[in-house]
Amino acid sequence: MNAPRNLVIIAGAALCLFVGAPAAAQSKGAVPTKVQIAIHDQGTAPKASGSPHGIYTITVALPGFAAGGKSRISFDPSVTKYVDGQAQLPLAGSDTFTSSKGKLVIAFTGTHIPLNNKLTSAGYSVGPAAETGTWKITSATGSYAGWKGGGPWAAVIYGYTLNPSYSAEWDGFITH
Repeated sequence: MNAPRNLVIIAGAALCLFVGAPAAAQSKGAVPTKVQIAIHDQGTAPKASGSPHGIYTITVALPGFAAGGKSRISFDPSVTKYVDGQAQLPLAGSDTFTSSKGKLVIAFTGTHIPLNNKLTSAGYSVGPAAETGTWKITSATGSYAGWKGGGPWAAVIYGYTLNPSYSAEWDGFITH
């Protein structure tokens, strides 16, 4: 007849260990929290000179956190390759997000796919494009200090001009 009583005592002890373990782990030091992030970046991408630049906002699941500021993208030129007849340009570079809260720098790799492009009289290829790839945080200061993480990204470039507009979204997870 003591078996049910012993089972209740064992179950109660296990519950105390299960519920108490997270609290004990947190009291020993800050445990990194993994949260979803989306960085929204819009601007212009000059073809003839300069580098893509714009403004950004960050949506992240941190109570009370809001950020936005200026962005500047830099990347190395690449050579067009053809995959199953489709023109593709490999991309590798960085995007620097700067605001009064600090600076966040990400590295990215991906693919640029020109869509229905035309050549200007000066020889520049202009027109829309789709881009996709992955990114990761390489440095973070100010309110971004301690952030680590990354994820997938996608962008569109539109306009038949030497200064087309772009819209990019850098999604993923960070720990802080």
